[in-house]
Amino acid sequence: MPFAWQVDSWYRMKLEVQNLPDGTVRARGKVWPRSDPEPAAWMIERIDPIPNRQGAPGIFGSALSEIYFDNLKVYKNN
Repeated sequence: MPFAWQVDSWYRMKLEVQNLPDGTVRARGKVWPRSDPEPAAWMIERIDPIPNRQGAPGIFGSALSEIYFDNLKVYKNN
């Protein structure tokens, strides 16, 4: 889904990762401006056929400039 990032703006991001019964993992995410309510629909979804199903959660970024993450929280899926 296309998303127009705005310079000097704050966003919220939600990423959910689920271990599925067939041994794969589903990751889905959404992002929205901090001042807006959370959108109901997920914006992106990926099924990983050979996931790492154990260990601590991590977050990685790949960009042409610096990436900052602030107020990162990790919750157990419901």
